[in-house]
Amino acid sequence: MKALYLVAPHAYAGIADGLLYVKTDEKREEYRIAEIGRIVAFGNIAFSAQAVTSLLYEDIPVVFLSMRGSYK
Repeated sequence: MKALYLVAPHAYAGIADGLLYVKTDEKREEYRIAEIGRIVAFGNIAFSAQAVTSLLYEDIPVVFLSMRGSYK
């Protein structure tokens, strides 16, 4: 299982067809839920309610940090 690091400012994470997608102003990336071991979100990252529910159901931990990496 791999760690997924989200660092793009103002990114949005959602779920569609068993994939976690991350949208930014420039692009959209998709990741298979089964391949994610944990998520580390830096700064202002928004998660949809469906994404949070799926991550909780799959026991995938999510860590929220400031843009500089400090834990609050």
